[in-house]
Amino acid sequence: MACHGPFSPQPLEFVMSKFFTSLPEDTQYTKLKTPVGDVCLFASHRGLHGLLWDLEIPSRIPHGPQHPVLQSAVQQLREYFAGQRQNFDLPLAPVGTEFQQRVWQVLGEIPFGETISYGEQAMRLGDKKKARAVGTASCLATA
Repeated sequence: MACHGPFSPQPLEFVMSKFFTSLPEDTQYTKLKTPVGDVCLFASHRGLHGLLWDLEIPSRIPHGPQHPVLQSAVQQLREYFAGQRQNFDLPLAPVGTEFQQRVWQVLGEIPFGETISYGEQAMRLGDKKKARAVGTASCLATA
């Protein structure tokens, strides 16, 4: 999910613009109401690209609630919020830099119900001095 705050290096509008322009041409979206708020999910032939808080969708991205990846994601999220799922089985295709991809890989390795600090995550990546950069990249995790 995209974050914005005092440590965010770029304005939210810039980050979202970069996300949307990086998506493949065949990307579609759907929306889902969840206990934590409404979300938008984005997927293409590559997999799930992101899950973002409800926002204005660029007109070039068609609504695609029948997209198979989006259908699976919606079903698995519903199961998760109903307490029936702890792990997800979706093809992921996050959009980001090589560093962001590495950060997101470590995020995906954290077992259900556990948390780690950005410092711990940076150490797992091999450089404890990058905790702040890890925090920013974690905040921008889209899928």
